[in-house]
Amino acid sequence: MTDLRGTELSSNVEHSWRHGVWCPAHQQREADLSAVLPGLIVSASLLVPSLTARETATLRLLGAGYDNHTIARRLSVSERTVKRHVSAVLGKLGLTSRLQAGLVSMVTTLVGAEGICRGARPFCVPATGE
Repeated sequence: MTDLRGTELSSNVEHSWRHGVWCPAHQQREADLSAVLPGLIVSASLLVPSLTARETATLRLLGAGYDNHTIARRLSVSERTVKRHVSAVLGKLGLTSRLQAGLVSMVTTLVGAEGICRGARPFCVPATGE
């Protein structure tokens, strides 16, 4: 899923969270991930308390779909420091991608579904009645 921008990814995650499905264009990707993600996300969620305050803040911003540059600005640190925090978060939680970190962030309520796309342009618009 690395071909999606952070805001687009956040929008898709929010849509899935709210409606239980991905947008039609991403149903195959969701099917590919569905076998491994639930257990991985739950396991990683249990480890969130082991993160430092800065790592937790980084995880929260990853879940909101921000890139390293924006995270650095928001935390008033260098991008290099953010890269270290991201690596530490992924390592401590046993994750391999920012997508997985974003899902952990949502599951642990670091990022609420209603606030995940604040300022983001929706990637998929639900059909009437959804």
